[in-house]
Amino acid sequence: MSRRSVFMVSGPLAGYAERFRVDLAMQGYTSVSVVRQMRLLAQVSRWLEGEELCVDALGRAEIVDRFFAVRRSAGCSQRVSPKALL
Repeated sequence: MSRRSVFMVSGPLAGYAERFRVDLAMQGYTSVSVVRQMRLLAQVSRWLEGEELCVDALGRAEIVDRFFAVRRSAGCSQRVSPKALL
């Protein structure tokens, strides 16, 4: 039996979550990698919401850098640079 991780993406990226998941799978990402990327998407979305920023803010390098600086300062050691969003 396969087990699918289910979690909620809230905030400004919520409307993009399912399509993002499907796109990752279609590109050949493993299920573990899809889950990791979806978790990162959820974290970015919650952070945007907390900062009162819209999706368009992700087009600004300084905003993306600020998000990853917060991740690093919180002790995260993986997916801690803008490269993680590619």
